[in-house]
Formats: sequence, structure tokens, C-alpha cells
Amino acid sequence: MIVTGGVNGGYLRKKGKDKWEIVVEAGKDSATGIRKRISKTFNGSEKAAKNELDRIKNEVKQATYIPPTKMNLQQYLEKWMGFQKDKLAPRTYQRYQQIIDLRIIPALGKIILEELKPMQLQEFYAKLKKSPRLDGKEGTLSLDTIMYHHRILRVALNQAVKWQMIGRNPADAVDTPKQKRNQFTALDGNQTKRLLELAEGSQHYLALLLALSTGLRRGEIYGLRWKDIDFHHKTLTVNQAVKYLPGQPLIFGPPKNDFSRRTIPLPQKVFDAFQERKIAQDKMKKRLEYAYSDNDLILCQEDGSPTHPDTISSWFQKFINKHSGSNKKESTDCITQQANSNKTVNLPKIRFHDLSYPYINKIRTFYKIA
Repeated sequence: MIVTGGVNGGYLRKKGKDKWEIVVEAGKDSATGIRKRISKTFNGSEKAAKNELDRIKNEVKQATYIPPTKMNLQQYLEKWMGFQKDKLAPRTYQRYQQIIDLRIIPALGKIILEELKPMQLQEFYAKLKKSPRLDGKEGTLSLDTIMYHHRILRVALNQAVKWQMIGRNPADAVDTPKQKRNQFTALDGNQTKRLLELAEGSQHYLALLLALSTGLRRGEIYGLRWKDIDFHHKTLTVNQAVKYLPGQPLIFGPPKNDFSRRTIPLPQKVFDAFQERKIAQDKMKKRLEYAYSDNDLILCQEDGSPTHPDTISSWFQKFINKHSGSNKKESTDCITQQANSNKTVNLPKIRFHDLSYPYINKIRTFYKIA
């Protein structure tokens, strides 16, 4: 039984239940004049087989078809990445491409896809542990970074299994490096209060308050617009985030994932800070007039242009270091200040990203998320 389908010049031949032979005409051999055909066995539904027929035919037409048995990992990853551009956030896509180009392809790129073995991946990860960083900083790659390499390979090779280019994913049989997570204790009430006291009056105070009270990420904070605030119901909705790629202008895009698009109730302290910010911003607009670039952003530069997310991280690190007392003999690991209660308040040296932990932990507890 022959079932024509997809693109002219190819056909399907039923070989059994959900088993098909795909045959595609591939022109003639220039030396012998003999017709060339591509033949492949495919397991799946008729619709899936027709889609595979279409894919092969289109690649033959565009002269990009490589027989699976001859395709190496580099060629496969180049094809796979072509499908990822519309799926990944710009910065994630760039990070994938960097790791593939600078690490994976030089080490594994020439290996035929079907011949890639778990042991070769295991050896690759072992070498990565001794590899220097690409950013010029001292030290070798962290285990988190090595795991990022593994995740890219595992996801890419899973797709190769789905496309029936390989029978199983060799990355599934690799012993991945294990790393002990650093213990982190979220700021308690006194610590949070003291941190905000120290930051009060700073241009970054509202960003700190949002991270602590709503769990927003940096890009979400600087992508927040006035139209995202419901002053009647005292809520904010995350609809966009500021995103960036090194050397390129800032852009606005959707939040990180579907779960990131959310509506959050505003504590009174945050609500009051928004109102104060609105009054100050309106005065700035009147003063600058046409020089103000109105993007409806709540937290932005004086002229209304977007703020780079790295700004708050750099400032916060300096802020913590300034108040840490790390240059004093009695304290090298924490900020020591006297609270109104005359008790010593210790603020651990943390990253800006860590400020959202109290809010996230509260949500996890409320919804009983492990």
C-alpha cells in the first residue's frame, strides 16, 4: 500500500501497524545519472509520517538534508538550535549558543550523532570540571555551570529521539555532578526592617521594597508600568519584563514563563510608596517636558528611559559592602547595627535576588509547596 502525501516527489509505504517506509526522490547522481532516493523507516501515526516526509523533502529541496547516519553532533545541534530561536528568551538562546559553540562542539562536535555514547559525555563533564572560565575570572567552572551544559545536551538529544534519529538519549545514562546547595536563611522581620531603614531615601528603595514584598524579579520590577497597577483594588499585574543581551539595547518582552504572568496584592507600605513615586515622577515630567521619554514605567531613569536590571544588583552589592563592617575585626560576615529595641540586628551578606526569598517562602507555606 502506497500513500502519497506531503510534498511531490516522495511517498509513504505502509509496513505494518504504525510503521512506514518514507521514500523521497533526491535527484540524480551527477556522475552516473542514476536516480537517488532517500529511504527511511518511521514509527508513528500516518499524520506524523507525512510530516516527516514533508520535512525531509523540504530539506532536500533546500540542499540542507544530511542523512541521519552521517550527521554529526555539530550538524545536529545547528539544526536543533534553528528551532529554538522562537522558543527561548533572547538571553537564554544566546547562552545556549555560546555554550554549544565554545564548549560542546569543540569537544564532541565531530562525533556521529548515532554513535554518541554516555561515556563520552561523562568524560566531557569530567574535563569541564578542570576547564577555566570563559569570562577571564579566576577559577574553574562551577558545578551549576556544568549541569547547564548537561541540560542543554539532554534536551537537544531528547528531541533527536522524538525525531527518531537516535534510539535513546545517551545523556540519560550519565552520572551528573552533584552539588551541595548553599544554606540560605531568609531575612527575618527585624533584619528586613533594618535593611529598609538603611536604604530609605535611596533611589532604589522602591525596588528593594518590591522585591521583599512581592517577590518580583529584577526585569519584572523595571518593566512595571503604571497601567499594571490597580489603585482601586491595590494590586499589581506582571505583564512584561525588561530584557537584555550584552551589547544590545534593552527590550521589553513577556515575563519568564506563563506562571510569571500574575496578579499580586499590594501591602499598604508598597501602595503608599507607589503614590509617592507617582507624585515625584509627574513633577519630573513637567520639568523635562519633551525631553522626557514616557514609557509609562514606574521605575526608570530620570528621563523616563528604562533601567538596566544589572543596575540594582551592582548598587545593592556596594550598599551591602558599605554597611557590612567587613573591614572591622568584630564582623567579617554580617552587617551589625543597633535596632531601636537595643538588640543587635545581623544582616547576612546577600544578593539582591535573595530578597525575594521571604515572599516566596510565605507563598510556598500558604500553598503547602515542598
